[in-house]
Amino acid sequence: MRTGTTSYDESGRTESGRTTAGVWSGNFGLYLAARTTSVFGDALYPVALAVGMLALGHGATGLGQAMAAYVGPWALLVVFGGVVADRVTPRRAMIAADLARLAGHGTLAALFAAGAPPLWAILALAAANGVATALFQPGLAGVVPRITADVHGANAVLRAAESTASLLGPVAAAALIAWVSPAAAFGVNAATFGVSALCLLALRVEFPPAGDHEEPVWRRLRTGWREFASRRWLWAVILVWAVNGLLVWGPARPLGAALLVPEAGSHGYAAVLTAMGAGSILGGLAALRLRPARPLAVATVFMLVTMPPYALSLAAGWPLWLTGCCFLAAGAASSFWGVQWSTAVQTQVPQEVLSRVHAYDVAGSIVSAPAGQALCGPVAELIGARSALSVSAVTCLVTFAALLCVPEVRGLRAAASPVPGGAA
Repeated sequence: MRTGTTSYDESGRTESGRTTAGVWSGNFGLYLAARTTSVFGDALYPVALAVGMLALGHGATGLGQAMAAYVGPWALLVVFGGVVADRVTPRRAMIAADLARLAGHGTLAALFAAGAPPLWAILALAAANGVATALFQPGLAGVVPRITADVHGANAVLRAAESTASLLGPVAAAALIAWVSPAAAFGVNAATFGVSALCLLALRVEFPPAGDHEEPVWRRLRTGWREFASRRWLWAVILVWAVNGLLVWGPARPLGAALLVPEAGSHGYAAVLTAMGAGSILGGLAALRLRPARPLAVATVFMLVTMPPYALSLAAGWPLWLTGCCFLAAGAASSFWGVQWSTAVQTQVPQEVLSRVHAYDVAGSIVSAPAGQALCGPVAELIGARSALSVSAVTCLVTFAALLCVPEVRGLRAAASPVPGGAA
């Protein structure tokens, strides 16, 4: 059927392959299943790794090495993953990455099931899985605009579902470890990547032409950087996220645990983390109803109001119920922000460079948090954990207030539909 200048097939897709009817469609259902399953598996992995490494006697040092072996290649290579995704299409890159992670995590499960794997093997597999994640991550931004006409609504549903999976994953991991072994948790994690690959394989979606296949990698990287750097709203946000990763989100988890567990016990600490997870679900659901005309401005205000109390509640030693309320509000604001941010990137950046631009987004967002985690211990020994978290609270206040002062962030308007190509 043809209406105006846009043609449609029987499945309700335009000739560009994008679903035309609201959020829900067969394609979106498949993608939602892929993401929810994959995120559930991601939430199993840290628990299984921590218990498995400690049981083998590798201690905190070995666990830190394994986490660094995973995050390092991911952070260093994700920009190259963006080049690959834009060249071969995000769907193909993500399927290849899922199959690689199925093999990597499956091997890790087999090694733990067989006995005591050597540290070098665990580190090598962690690094291989980090490389695969670097290939997978950039494609996430490119799929949503191709499978739904309501990008904002789709991101809200995805955020709520992923938050639920992240909340349930550690509980499932603990049950698997208690009833079976860490190997079982690694095995279930591996299986989730297989499910994700099958769902992505079943997607019926088209992507824009990849352009010149002979174009050198360095030129593709330069094009992605140029598109990233030309948008002040984009790099300003990533700069703020990098600062907060180093001074807020990196230190908050380990220092929060160090303060709360002795005072409130492991159950109290688990309760405030659960409150943050519940807030993330609520934030995604709220984003389904709230669609601000200036999405980044509104979301930044929410972060400005909720993130300083989140850090301050730990620094000041507030009562557990009040700390839980702060964690709930911070989780909701972060989730709401995530929906507005994902939608802005997916609708304001041309589709043919979207994966590369998103790769720079991911790289800038994740690199600083591990550094913050590594440095928070020595800093806390020097000035005290509560003083360090007070710095975190001030950092939140200053950086999000500064972000509101950027005219391009404050004035960015929600786009009616994704930018198909050309300059945004």
